[in-house]
Amino acid sequence: MQKKRLIPTPLNPHQRRKTLEIVEPSFSTQHRFLRIVWFLLGLAGRAVAARLWPPWRRGRFSEENLARHVRLFMEQMGGLWVKVGQIMAMRRDLFSELFCDELSRLQNRAHGFPARYSRSIIEEELGAPIDTIFSEFEDEPLAAASVGQAHHARLRDKGVKVVVKVQRPNVGASFAKDFTFLRRFINFLIFIRFSPHFRWSEMYTELESAILEELDYRQEAASLRRMRKILRDHKIYVPKVFPRFCTDRVLVMEAVSGVYMSEYIQVALSDPDRLRAWLKENQINARRVGKRLWLSYLRQLFEDNLYHCDLHPGNILMMRENRITLIDFGSVATTDKTQLEKFRLLFKAMGERDYRKVAEMFLLIAPPLPNKDFTETKETVVRLYREFESLAKIKTLPYHQKSLSRLLGDVSNVLASNGVPVAWEFLRATRASTTLDASLMFLTPDMNHLKIAEQHVNQRRARQQRKRTRDPKLVRAQLANLVRQGGMVSKLAENAYFEGEYLRQRALSFEGYISKAAHVGSALFHLLSRASLLAAVGLLFGYLHQRFDAFGALRGKWVYAQLERIPRLPGAMWLVWILLALYMVHELTLMKGVFQEPEPSRPDGDRR
Repeated sequence: MQKKRLIPTPLNPHQRRKTLEIVEPSFSTQHRFLRIVWFLLGLAGRAVAARLWPPWRRGRFSEENLARHVRLFMEQMGGLWVKVGQIMAMRRDLFSELFCDELSRLQNRAHGFPARYSRSIIEEELGAPIDTIFSEFEDEPLAAASVGQAHHARLRDKGVKVVVKVQRPNVGASFAKDFTFLRRFINFLIFIRFSPHFRWSEMYTELESAILEELDYRQEAASLRRMRKILRDHKIYVPKVFPRFCTDRVLVMEAVSGVYMSEYIQVALSDPDRLRAWLKENQINARRVGKRLWLSYLRQLFEDNLYHCDLHPGNILMMRENRITLIDFGSVATTDKTQLEKFRLLFKAMGERDYRKVAEMFLLIAPPLPNKDFTETKETVVRLYREFESLAKIKTLPYHQKSLSRLLGDVSNVLASNGVPVAWEFLRATRASTTLDASLMFLTPDMNHLKIAEQHVNQRRARQQRKRTRDPKLVRAQLANLVRQGGMVSKLAENAYFEGEYLRQRALSFEGYISKAAHVGSALFHLLSRASLLAAVGLLFGYLHQRFDAFGALRGKWVYAQLERIPRLPGAMWLVWILLALYMVHELTLMKGVFQEPEPSRPDGDRR
């Protein structure tokens, strides 16, 4: 359980919790459908009006107003549409920075619903009267979102204060209707080939996966247990979950205390003197907290391969002595092993200032590339990283101008403008770092991400070394490593992997050219085999002429004169040359067959 000595004093003791508006849930979805249609028609009307009357683009129909209009609508609709907005905010390769920044402010907040629904769902899911499970249960909800709401309670058998998350009574039907509409709408966009570079199918798949995970509280309970174990080593606390009281619609976890990062930011802007006094009172160094948050994110991503995707200030609690508590693990992700290795190599190259390798890694991470030369694209990426390195050294520069998220957004825009699609796994990982920026700009405004990257690479190598020495099974491998010079083998293995992936990617990219080369090669070897056959026939005629004068009847003719010009050879040499010519016919025919063989079919999982 959370250690009481690490719970900080209140930052704003006179601030009261806002009372949520309680609204009777609506089970009708027809009105919701009409609102969505009306919103889309309104967007289309804005676009037409802005095109017909250009001055409106700087006024009521400006990009800033459009982004705010979209954000407010999605917050009002909640649920699925908040997720749609969050995924759109990830696509900095497709939308402007202003539009993505506005959508990244999306808050999944909603009005509450009457406590009788919560009690009914809890009793139905847990199969027992609520008074037999909880000795206390607050009817007034602690917080509410589009998927559910949370109540404070106390477990009867353990006496532990807990938070009970309960799913909304109509959320399944509402989400199903939204999904049906969205799927049809996306299929329509695909059918008319509207902006295919948006990769609508992949966007829908990503959205569906995120929503289905959020609708099943058992997945969040599993994530809480796993992250609690992993983050303990990061000195970050995660609430304890009580699996016995968790179902797909109910989640019971430990109630934690602390100062929310969102409250910290609010006081930092309104009363910095009070904030400094609070930090001193609770033995907190803001820079250490920020650095710990960032290094933990890197470890979650690159080492644990299980990371919190939504690290906004409302999910971070500050504790005494630079400790941190994280909450809300409804959005947790992993990365495919192959892609993860590419991410590690990219980040390692960034820490080592090998920006050309960074540029190559971006191309390897991307989905299938078009058949074109990307030399100029890579040079632009290298230039962006060099500029970023210069900016990172200026401590007085505002954080948002030298944040890693901004750099990755610029790189994504460069890649997209040159026809290089961005992998969804990469977008998902950068979303977490983007939401974390809102806290880091107040905790560590002078952070140098390149130095932190170098530090992380060194610490990761040291942790791996300690793990090897502690594991008896790896002792022999550790002794064998001592004879290697300066990590040369690992360096060669890394380069071999890098070069192999690069060559494979380029081979796939130039598949069409290879097919044409195969056709030309087949024709060439066909001609060479025919020429070798003619040479064998000519040698046979020469042998018959010199040994048996088989063509005496042609004496005085042009053909006979050509046969006379053939050099005189011993009989055995004639046989050697004839057999050699026939052997060449055989080999060249085989080579022709190799070029004519169809490409072996690949399993679906290997197609690109």
